[in-house]
Amino acid sequence: MARAVAEATAKEKGISANGISNKIDKLYEQNLIREHVKEAAHEVRFGGNSVAHGDLDDLTKEETDEILGLMREILEEVFQSPARVQRRRQKRLARKAGKGGAPTPASTTDPSQSGVDISSVSTGATP
Repeated sequence: MARAVAEATAKEKGISANGISNKIDKLYEQNLIREHVKEAAHEVRFGGNSVAHGDLDDLTKEETDEILGLMREILEEVFQSPARVQRRRQKRLARKAGKGGAPTPASTTDPSQSGVDISSVSTGATP
């Protein structure tokens, strides 16, 4: 499932490269993820490949929890972090406009409208 989420993330960003490996690389090339998150996405892919090929016993609970944590990092990088920055920018511009200053147009792409909420993704970690 984490592998499917990584691939769906790339598709959501308009990446239609053939194969999940290429999609992950394109996310990086388009500066949607940093290098360490690209590597995390590939680790998610490797874990997903094991499961997809019937090697269910190869992964321990700890490993699956770790893969889910890496998946969460991908979602955080692509959707959540840009949305937080956009919200902060909008608040700053609204405050500036309220003080008589003309606001600078916000980005035409609003990442907070992605519909992705990763807050319920469990990594198995205890807070």
